[in-house]
Amino acid sequence: MAAARRSDTFPLVDHYIEVEGVAVTEEEVVEHRAVLDLSVRAADLEGVVQEAEKLHAKCVLALLEAGIEREELTDGGVSVGPAWWRPKNPGQQSQRRILLACPDSSRLHRALGSLEPLFSSKRYTLHVDMQAPRFDCPTAQRDAALREAIEDARAKAQALAAASGVKLGRVQRVEEVEGRTGRSGAYGDRDAWDEVLVASAEPEEPTEIDAARRDRTFRLRVRFAIDG
Repeated sequence: MAAARRSDTFPLVDHYIEVEGVAVTEEEVVEHRAVLDLSVRAADLEGVVQEAEKLHAKCVLALLEAGIEREELTDGGVSVGPAWWRPKNPGQQSQRRILLACPDSSRLHRALGSLEPLFSSKRYTLHVDMQAPRFDCPTAQRDAALREAIEDARAKAQALAAASGVKLGRVQRVEEVEGRTGRSGAYGDRDAWDEVLVASAEPEEPTEIDAARRDRTFRLRVRFAIDG
């Protein structure tokens, strides 16, 4: 968007050129997020609640022993009710939810793998749903992108000023417009319906790969005064 305005009927303060500057930088995943749903089926309500509590405690302990920090775990609540999808023998089901947020994907996956031995019973199930990861970029990198967007706006405004036969002045106003983010391809990013299955074994020599990245576009609406 670009606009150049000048009128002999208005004071000089109303003379300006307004353009949009754009800059693109790259963000990396800084936090991986997963929702763990632990389910237990049993014949009676009291029994299923107690059994689910014990399974929940074992899972939390296993995650901590596998390297997850206490502050990376959050209790997601409990759900109790009939197992309605088993009409012949419904029984009761209790489901506990654990929210996991970890900056290290390798540590997260190792911890998830450590839960498998706890779910050998057919009455126990574990569902892992990867959520949208949290992306960010260093402050210095963001500041550099904003400066680049300002310079992009200045170049556009200078071209308009030259074409209009006026002299470009100082910056009067800067407004950040909602930017855009690309899709990284990571599990859970955007509207992906991907799931992660807990692996039963780890490779003998784990290979580290780069974290997921995505482009972030900064857009600034910049108003420049017109001199003279």
